[in-house]
Amino acid sequence: MRRCELLARSKELGQARECLHNYRKQYPDAPRHQQAVLLLATISRVEGRWSEAAAYYNEYLKHSSDSKETEQALYHRFQCLKLAKQTGIHDAALEYLKRYPNGPHVEELKQWQAVQQNKIK
Repeated sequence: MRRCELLARSKELGQARECLHNYRKQYPDAPRHQQAVLLLATISRVEGRWSEAAAYYNEYLKHSSDSKETEQALYHRFQCLKLAKQTGIHDAALEYLKRYPNGPHVEELKQWQAVQQNKIK
């Protein structure tokens, strides 16, 4: 996993992605498996692969505990779904607001919701 992280930090994203896929296959029950999923989500987001990133964030969130990474993953999932124009954006915003009512992205998500409500009217 350390090698994968170093590749990602060195902006060798393709190699980092391959390393992470191999790590997940070789060590499916490893303690850092969820960190590998989160790093794959981040790489996909940085590369503009919004749908792929959202799927990785979903996978991460299914198995994550409440942490700073979880808060960020919820926010980034919302962003990726919005940019990919996929379904589930509204639910992603609601889940973030419910779990982190005082989170750093609350105002942005509330503004997005208000715009969506105005579109319906």
